[in-house]
Amino acid sequence: MNEIQVTLRGNVASEPRHVRFDDGNSLTSFRLASTVRRYDRERQEWVDRGTTYVNVTCRKAMAVNAATSVRKGQPMVVTGKLTERYWSANGRSGQTLEIHAEGLGHDLSYGTAEFARIVRAERRSLTDVSSLPVLAEAALDSDDVLDHHEMAVAIDVVDGTEMVDEGEVPVQRLDLTTTG
Repeated sequence: MNEIQVTLRGNVASEPRHVRFDDGNSLTSFRLASTVRRYDRERQEWVDRGTTYVNVTCRKAMAVNAATSVRKGQPMVVTGKLTERYWSANGRSGQTLEIHAEGLGHDLSYGTAEFARIVRAERRSLTDVSSLPVLAEAALDSDDVLDHHEMAVAIDVVDGTEMVDEGEVPVQRLDLTTTG
């Protein structure tokens, strides 16, 4: 099936709505208003020619980022797949245009933005942690000691620093670079 790819500029017309599902996936949606403006030579002024409203849907990592970055009234540029959905409710019917976003950002023609990269953790499992320079202590009483030769530890690599993780409880940040 052929899909229509579009890029749309406009202003966010509603506060973004963020939903996290039981399976861990996320969805953020908001309305985007795009108004056509033309210069009217007779009146010697800019005139609005109508506003088109489009529902924008973001999924997965973009949904989380959009929920924290996008606010009502901000100018945005969205690129994605355009679909139309027909609806009927309470004796009324109509159609709604939707963009399933593949790219989303603030329109820098109207202001500035500061980008902050989200670092995704790389997960790996270690079964022998005897070579670690620091023995991590989980959420244990101070009298408890971890048997680091037998314990399997999950490690998250974030910006070259590794985070030892015992289940859901972060244990201790470790710098695993070797020193001479």
